[in-house]
This record gives sequence, C-alpha cells and structure tokens, in this order.
Amino acid sequence: MGVTIFLMDDGVFVKKGQEPVDGLRELDMATKFKELMEMGIEVVICGTCQKARGLQEAELIEGVKLGSMMDMAKSVKGSKATLTF
Repeated sequence: MGVTIFLMDDGVFVKKGQEPVDGLRELDMATKFKELMEMGIEVVICGTCQKARGLQEAELIEGVKLGSMMDMAKSVKGSKATLTF
C-alpha cells in the first residue's frame, strides 16, 4: 500500500535548516518527514503554493517532490482512503 502526503498552503515550508521552536524539539518536522520518506512514504508539496511563498526548490528537504493540483487530484482519485486536516 502506497502512502502519499500532499502538503498545501503553509504546509509547504518543509525546508532545510529550519529550527524547531524552543521546547518543541520533538516536533522537528524536517526530521519527521525524512523518517517518513525513509519508510517509503512519498512527500509532495504543491508547486503553486511553494512559488507563492517564495520557496526555492533547492531549499526543500532532499526527497520532497513538487506536485500540482492535478497530481493531488489523481492521487485522491486513485486512493482507497483520503485523510485531510
């Protein structure tokens, strides 16, 4: 079973060099996403959202893919289950 995480809006800030908020080191999202990708989970960010927020592709964590709304729609359509939050 393949799992894809598709990040949109401000969720696209999955970039290198981010420092977690003091007291919340366990919520280091860059590390968490790297661990998920090592487990075979695909992490995709909305390219339109990324561009709108001024993020450069080179800033993204290695392994994170750029996608489009069409990619997200295809993923949802082909899925047995979809979670949103």
